[in-house]
Amino acid sequence: MNRRIIKESLIGAAMGLLLFGGLQFYLEGTESIAVKDIEIISGGTGTSDSLFLSNLDYTGKNIFNVNLAEVGMAFCDNFKTEAVSVHRSPGMKIKVSLEEEIPLFWVQGGRLYAISRKGRIIKPSEVDRGYDLPVMVGMQDIRLTFGEYAEDNRLNYAADFLRFVHDYDTELYNKISTIRVNDRFGVVVSLIPDEVSVIMGFSDYGTRIEKLKSVISYIENNGKNLTEVDLRHGNMILFNYNKKKWGTG
Repeated sequence: MNRRIIKESLIGAAMGLLLFGGLQFYLEGTESIAVKDIEIISGGTGTSDSLFLSNLDYTGKNIFNVNLAEVGMAFCDNFKTEAVSVHRSPGMKIKVSLEEEIPLFWVQGGRLYAISRKGRIIKPSEVDRGYDLPVMVGMQDIRLTFGEYAEDNRLNYAADFLRFVHDYDTELYNKISTIRVNDRFGVVVSLIPDEVSVIMGFSDYGTRIEKLKSVISYIENNGKNLTEVDLRHGNMILFNYNKKKWGTG
């Protein structure tokens, strides 16, 4: 009895393997199950590269023969993005989802660059014109490579500060016109509309932002005469009414 059960089990398993193998052979060997389209979902990463998309044409190929990992890597390399999701979807489509690189600020260097929240350098053409971003100045000497991560310490300090402000108080972030970083004063930002400079230093941003918020109305009402505010000195706030700004040195 036990031998009979074992024999029947082996036969059943063999038939199952044959059926699975036959189905797999059919799916992978026939062109009747062909890719009809590549559907791209992008939050603004820039899928307008028609040449790349035409070279990546899988239309008509068996959908089960398409290597999804290779498709994902191709999109990562071409669009310089980190996260790509690729999967087969109903209707014989390959769906590709690109993660949006959210721009954080501009850098005015030898040319114009944008820095994402993750610290990657992205092309101006890939930035939605709806974004009104702070501009990092004093960087005329810098040359950056699109798609790479920023390695310059000044860029990293600026990115860390602006990420903190954006998450801490978006309204204040939207008031920042320019940002610069130097060894003596640390992070220095200019506020719109009167371009009053605010010296933030290199640390304790939470406390200093609260200090700035406590005097923001005073700054906005006295912007015509006030040129600079220094928040680095504990409980003191220093106001500069001279035309010569401290933080530009």
